[in-house]
Amino acid sequence: MYRNYIGKVTGGVSANLQVMSVKPAGWDDEIKVLPGINILSMLFIRGKCTADKIPDLFDVFTKILMDVNLDSKDILRNALKSDLSGRKSSLTNRGHSFADTRLRGRYSVRNFLGEKMHGYSSLDSSAAVLEAVDADWAQFVLRLENMRQAIINGNRNGMIINLTGDRYVLDAAMEIAEDFLVNKLPVDLGNPAPPTPDFRSVEHPWVAPAREEMKGAFSSQDEGIAVPTQVAYVAEGGRMYDVGEDVSGSASVVSHYLSTGYMWDVIRAKNGAYGGE
Repeated sequence: MYRNYIGKVTGGVSANLQVMSVKPAGWDDEIKVLPGINILSMLFIRGKCTADKIPDLFDVFTKILMDVNLDSKDILRNALKSDLSGRKSSLTNRGHSFADTRLRGRYSVRNFLGEKMHGYSSLDSSAAVLEAVDADWAQFVLRLENMRQAIINGNRNGMIINLTGDRYVLDAAMEIAEDFLVNKLPVDLGNPAPPTPDFRSVEHPWVAPAREEMKGAFSSQDEGIAVPTQVAYVAEGGRMYDVGEDVSGSASVVSHYLSTGYMWDVIRAKNGAYGGE
């Protein structure tokens, strides 16, 4: 029902978690290979609407963050099952992306975390979440509530609002955006959140356990994953540049040529592969 309302007053609303690399403190602005351990974990909520629907869009944001009933076991279980089913379906249809993500996870903490959240490893993670829902629902709801409070009561120095539009749209949105931050997302002044660390200088708390887990995550040099499909998805790769090395713009030219030239003309057209990039 509420999904229909969102579609009525907006052009779409979505939320996703991203892990992004940041330059270590003291690095210059040259394009260099980052170490992949200076990271930010950010929750993004995105939406678009026409100028007259700006109040409705921010009202949707408020309801998502503040008013969603987390204690609805059947709805949540069905959503988790649907997500897991979609991931399994993607594995058979987009196996090359999973193979590529898995391969990249060997070379940096950020990519390893990305593989755990969105790659082949996420199938086991999603299944484990479903088991946790059935094993102890009350404890699971408590975890969700704690996560919501951490988001809402997070220090504002880690929050970013990005508005895109012409001058009329920005003027119309500014006051509503400020009201959203100040009044719609109240901060618990009696229990204020600590300032968000500068992760260019401070190691993110996910890094140490991820680095330790990486040691045993890839026990062999080569991996094969059996999926019910007639298409064989293959990825091969390795590190071209060491951390801190300058990356020339010519690397993009070579990469583009390999994708649109050799991989397409030779691998696909000449030798009959399903595709290549």
